[in-house]
Amino acid sequence: MDKKGHFKACRDKKAQPDFKGVHEGVPICFDAKATESERFSLSNILPWQVEYLNDFRKSGGDAFILLKIKSEVFILDIKRINNLAALGVKSVRAEDFTEDEKVDTSKGYVDFLGVL
Repeated sequence: MDKKGHFKACRDKKAQPDFKGVHEGVPICFDAKATESERFSLSNILPWQVEYLNDFRKSGGDAFILLKIKSEVFILDIKRINNLAALGVKSVRAEDFTEDEKVDTSKGYVDFLGVL
């Protein structure tokens, strides 16, 4: 705490993914990310997060980023993240996703299970 009573905090450990669970017998793991800009920079997915999601996928689970760009929500699968990185892609836009990757939010909640 500084002299004005402000407290500064920072992480000193890697956090767990935002969600880990099981759906119809399949393990699921994801981190949620959001941007209000037109593009989401893939640099916002930290190397240790990519590694964790890759390891989770290798163990037989579904691993992805649940990504909100403006008002739309998408599933960005770890395989696709790896492919984009290999191609040198630095960011994604809503237009880069297919309808199959778009998550329904019309019911008032994020129905990501409908995309899996």
